[in-house]
Amino acid sequence: MSGRKAHLIAGGVCGAAVAVYSARRLPGDWRLFETIGGALGGLAGGATPDVLEPATSPNHRGLAHGGVAAFALVKADWAPFIDRLRAGAEVLLQRSADPALPQSTQEWLRFQAALCLIGAGAVSGFVAGYASHLILDMATPSSLPVLW
Repeated sequence: MSGRKAHLIAGGVCGAAVAVYSARRLPGDWRLFETIGGALGGLAGGATPDVLEPATSPNHRGLAHGGVAAFALVKADWAPFIDRLRAGAEVLLQRSADPALPQSTQEWLRFQAALCLIGAGAVSGFVAGYASHLILDMATPSSLPVLW
C-alpha cells in the first residue's frame, strides 16, 4: 500500500522530471527554476488526492481518485498558463537589465522573474505529481474507481 511518504517522493521526482523536460529548450537558469517549481508542484500534486479524500479506510477513494479527475487534469490545456508565466519572467528580466534602475530594484525584478519560472514548473509538476499518486494507488489491492 502506498503511503504519504511514497506519494510525496514520487510526486516530487515526477514533477521535477516533467518540468525539466518541459523546459528543455530554455536557457540553463530558467530550466533550474522550472525544475525547482516542478518538484514543489509535484509534492503538492502527489499529496492532493489524499488531502481531498483523506485515507480513513483502504476504500476511501472517490472522485479525486477516479478516472474522471485524472482525465480532466491530464487533458486540460495548461500551456497558456505556463507560457504566460514564462513571458512574464522574460519581461521582468528585460526590465531588470535597465542600468538606470537602482541595484535593489533590479534584484527585486530578477527575484520576481524567478518566481514566475518556479510557477511555470509548478503547473506541470502538479499534474505529474497528481498522476503519480493515482498510478501508485492503482497498484494497491483497492485499485482506483473507474469514474468515482
